[in-house]
Amino acid sequence: MASKSTQPKNVIIIGHSGMGKSSLINMLRHPLSVGDSPARCSNDTVGCTREEKAYECNLPRPNGQPYKVMVHDTVGLEEERWGFLPASAAKKRLKKYLKSYVKENKLHLLLYCMSGQRGGQKKAQAKNYKEFKSVVGNVPVVLVITKLDLLNYTTGSAFLDDWWSSKGNQRVLQELGMESADHICVISFPKDNSNGTIFDDCQARCSDIQMLPKSSPLRPHRVFERHADWVSSLAFSPDETHIATGSGDGTVLIWNLQTGAHTDIGGHTGFIRSVSFSPDGQRIATGGYDGRVCIWDISSRTLLFALSAEHDSRAVSFSPDGHQVASVGDGSVKIWDTTTSSTSHSLNDRGHWTLAYTPDGSMLAC
Repeated sequence: MASKSTQPKNVIIIGHSGMGKSSLINMLRHPLSVGDSPARCSNDTVGCTREEKAYECNLPRPNGQPYKVMVHDTVGLEEERWGFLPASAAKKRLKKYLKSYVKENKLHLLLYCMSGQRGGQKKAQAKNYKEFKSVVGNVPVVLVITKLDLLNYTTGSAFLDDWWSSKGNQRVLQELGMESADHICVISFPKDNSNGTIFDDCQARCSDIQMLPKSSPLRPHRVFERHADWVSSLAFSPDETHIATGSGDGTVLIWNLQTGAHTDIGGHTGFIRSVSFSPDGQRIATGGYDGRVCIWDISSRTLLFALSAEHDSRAVSFSPDGHQVASVGDGSVKIWDTTTSSTSHSLNDRGHWTLAYTPDGSMLAC
């Protein structure tokens, strides 16, 4: 298995020309790092984005440490004579761009910008929205309501929230079928034509915008269905490309997160209670009600060791260096050497249900 991916998450912003997509990117990147240039903005309805472009954003985590997100500006979904491309060409180009990221499972969030002015919520808008929402599948879509500065929503976030709820716009959008994972109402136009200034009311809400890429609700990335009984244990591989599942049907399956394909590596004669990947991702340890702790080679799907735990094995765990496997059962805690399959330590003590190594492997809690 490959090494753990450090690729940043991708957020793509779409919408008609003049909806503030580029200004939204500047809010996400606020404040700009030294040497960085802001995304080019326009104060009118003429498009300012000629081609797709990704901008690196270092957004703050709750602990203050930054994390990287690539935010993609896109050509506008043009109407009539505005912008650089006619509507049909822009739509075709944007779908192709989205599909390239969806195909590789590299799109994490879609932001759909639309006007909050009267008349902006039309059936044509809803048709566009649903069309692009179907392209991205299970990827969360967030509605971003812009142009509220033209309605004098400039004195605080309470006024922006008022547009969504009290004014009945949420109900109108729902009736149009524009269901979204989340929404945010923003004032995203720059104060002047400098392309580098976001006016004061906006700056107070930059932190709200920056929360979007990491606060979208949980949705199934992929649903795996194969076991004949309920899934009793699961674990991610160290490189996050696979997941192992143990079931009450006695089987252990390894799933490819990208393709959904699965491999049956074997199992137990009874209920499986626990699965654990080795640190190098090449082996997996399983424990079950049949009193065995099994260590499997994943690539060859062969059983390397079947260790007798004497009682049902409720939890198993590889040590951080992969040289040991610890198991806890009804009447004992045991540590096994993964090279010789011998027991290196044993503690007879009832009542344990789970266990965990410290990151350096020097201690085991149970």
